Amino acid sequence: MHNTFLSALTLSYTIVLCGLLRKHAYPLALEVWERYRSCKHRLDYVDFGIGVEVLAFAGHPDQVLALLESLVAVYRPCWSHCLAQTGRLYVATRTKVPASVVGRFMRALSFTNPSAGRVKLS
Repeated sequence: MHNTFLSALTLSYTIVLCGLLRKHAYPLALEVWERYRSCKHRLDYVDFGIGVEVLAFAGHPDQVLALLESLVAVYRPCWSHCLAQTGRLYVATRTKVPASVVGRFMRALSFTNPSAGRVKLS
């Protein structure tokens, strides 16, 4: 059986952060997110998704873009044949940002941007 959540830590923080976002407690969610980031070295896609929402709703879209950039710019070790060709020990490889993470970011931006016109149904 495939488990989306890699650890109990990820599951616990995800539940807490989702609850804080639902209650519109964005400063507290940001504080919890920073604490989570400091204790976990490698983030998975579940972490990125919730992190994008927390940062966007807390008013830090610049940090969201930095977070997405950290997901995209992944460095892998370069073996001897690669080292001879490039002269570098590490080569940047590109990964794709999951559509679900981008969708969460766009949704959060649309809710936090006052200039995004909302269609009012009358």
